[in-house]
Amino acid sequence: MERSRFRTLLGIGLIVFGVIFLSQALARPMTEPSHVLPPLPALPQLAPLSALPPLPPLPPLPPPPAPHDIPFMHGHGWFSPPLVLIGLIVLAIVWRRRGACAASE
Repeated sequence: MERSRFRTLLGIGLIVFGVIFLSQALARPMTEPSHVLPPLPALPQLAPLSALPPLPPLPPLPPPPAPHDIPFMHGHGWFSPPLVLIGLIVLAIVWRRRGACAASE
């Protein structure tokens, strides 16, 4: 049982490292392009733009809404429902396998 738990943790660790390195590789620009592109032709000169008319003054802002009675009880930003669902699914799978392993011994 200890070997299977070790292999599971090793597999999860390898997946986490793979995701980290893949995201870093995708976020980093290429140091050398795969092939050299020919230079682009020069763009034609455009006529100068005329001056824009001044903008009209903006109306005053409405007053801000009154603050809530309980300020930190909002439903977004503190946790992600998809991540909680994935965590619960993983917990159920681990719990079920743990029960199956204990029953087989």
